[in-house]
Amino acid sequence: MTFCHWKVTCRCVFLCRDYFVVDLSDFPCEYEEGTNGADTGEETATMLDPEADCTAYNDETIAASEETLQSILEKVYKKNQEKNRKELDYSKAPKVLVTADKIKELIPETCHVCGSAISLQHTMSGTVLILNWNCDNGHLGNWASSDVLTVKNHQKVYVNSIQLAAAILLSGNNFQKFSLLSKFLGLEIISETLFYRIQKLYCSPAIKNMWNDVKGAIHQHFLSTGLTLSGDGRNDSPGHTARYCVYTLIEETQKLVVDLEVVDKRETGGKSATMEKLALSRLLQRLKGVLKIDHLVTDASTSIKALVRDLKGTYYMYILLIYVSLMSIQCFFPACYMYL
Repeated sequence: MTFCHWKVTCRCVFLCRDYFVVDLSDFPCEYEEGTNGADTGEETATMLDPEADCTAYNDETIAASEETLQSILEKVYKKNQEKNRKELDYSKAPKVLVTADKIKELIPETCHVCGSAISLQHTMSGTVLILNWNCDNGHLGNWASSDVLTVKNHQKVYVNSIQLAAAILLSGNNFQKFSLLSKFLGLEIISETLFYRIQKLYCSPAIKNMWNDVKGAIHQHFLSTGLTLSGDGRNDSPGHTARYCVYTLIEETQKLVVDLEVVDKRETGGKSATMEKLALSRLLQRLKGVLKIDHLVTDASTSIKALVRDLKGTYYMYILLIYVSLMSIQCFFPACYMYL
């Protein structure tokens, strides 16, 4: 082997990655008629033969399927929009950043009823500026910088406070960073306690309801189709100090998230390395009675292979895919590009 060949070989090794592919076409499925969860013994098609693979769609089938699913999801979105039309109108209303003293200048100095002088007081309720004024003759007035969403336990719940908590959560930020930004800006915001209370009572239930509606529509769309699912887990931090793991399963042809599972390290006895295995186990147990899973593609970790082997009780396929970037080799080793 020449020196150039040796360099190309090293380059190929660095670009290798292990994938674990398992045939789940005979995995017990509760809704499948005639099987009753038992292995039928029929030979299943290999995923290496696209023509024989029941999950290998052609372009026309994919396009028609995507159009149908898009219409289904649009119905789900419209249903939620009609249900929450008032809240959506509130959230889409434009908002500005203004100094409190400039707003006070808009309040007249005399009572509009009797013309006598008024006294003005202001209070802050989270992000909301509340102005109260009264004159010597007992005439009163008030103004708030936000609409009232609802009243609970004789307390007003303001739209701006709810929307601020939702915006922090949905944008992927955390309260501490936004609080620091507001401190430098002099911006009045809600307290940390109120933020987590709004998240628990309003934001999280709304997100869960929306996800359940969308997931139900996706499952209904794929109900009678043999699926090839790709899955992987992601921890909230690298190494063995991770606290949470999110495992996601994606349908291969239309790149749709079929389901996901969040695992806390405390559920695995403090072992972060086993969170991914527990998450995938829960997903497979939850989906086996809902969807027909023909193939599952994951990373080639020992725990995942052992899990699928225990669940399925049959042999699995283990393949090594080698990807070589010709452009990278041409860039780094122009003298040996001629050998490829």
